[in-house]
Amino acid sequence: MFQYKVANTVFHIITPDHIKTSVDSAYDDFLCNDDHADILIETRYNTTPDIELDPQKIIFDSQGSWKLYRINDKNVFTTTTPLLGPDPYRIAVFNDSYTKGIIYINIPEDWFQKREELPDPLEFPLSEILMVSYLSKQRGVMFHACGIQDGTKGFLFSGNSTHGKSTTAQLWQNHARILNDDRIIVRRENGIFKMYGTPWHGTFAGVAAASVRLHKLFFLRHAGKNQLTKESGIKATSMLFTRCFPPFGNQKGVEFTLDFCTQLATSIPCYDFGFVPNASIIEFIRNSP
Repeated sequence: MFQYKVANTVFHIITPDHIKTSVDSAYDDFLCNDDHADILIETRYNTTPDIELDPQKIIFDSQGSWKLYRINDKNVFTTTTPLLGPDPYRIAVFNDSYTKGIIYINIPEDWFQKREELPDPLEFPLSEILMVSYLSKQRGVMFHACGIQDGTKGFLFSGNSTHGKSTTAQLWQNHARILNDDRIIVRRENGIFKMYGTPWHGTFAGVAAASVRLHKLFFLRHAGKNQLTKESGIKATSMLFTRCFPPFGNQKGVEFTLDFCTQLATSIPCYDFGFVPNASIIEFIRNSP
């Protein structure tokens, strides 16, 4: 058994007591010992659920390693790998609210000849998929972003691949706390937008299980000089939505995410941020209006 907390959400994972379970070191700062569980997960090894994976019931196909089915009012995730053949080696069955589930994991026969631990039940990409799905139930949104806690201020630097999120984290690392360089969760609590670090980082490995009130939001792009342009309205909302993780096969979740981005763009100052990749951005951001 182990627990970790991300964005004020406690994952409680029940595992066999007699064998250690592998957990990625990125979770070290997120491990906890709370007396409650927001998401309760049971793990079962070398067994399968009594569920027929009907292709007609696929509601999202990543065209890669995983699929999402809707079967008998349950959300069913499957993951495959070419190393183990075409059949799913991991099947996760969750209730509608994503608060309770069972993860079934197939272990190859020679697994313990190579290692002494059970595989991580929430191995990538399941942990992130589950978090995005859980948040989509009116709980928050995960963004492609670097999050910086500079004293009491939270700066969110949002961008897609190559836009400069990891570079931004590297430049700030000796000047502020880095929450994450690639995955940041934003939730609205008592009318206040707060951003949270996550363990799911990019090329910069520094993460923190911390939160801070969101002060400003920046859309990253490389430029010849540091410059800010205020963004608002539909354009700011659109830029946020294209830089978030929308829910999978869930129209109501998509509608919530779009509404959340609209509220965020209305409440928090948003800027297009053309930047030069050197330490000059720190004082530039700190001194910005």
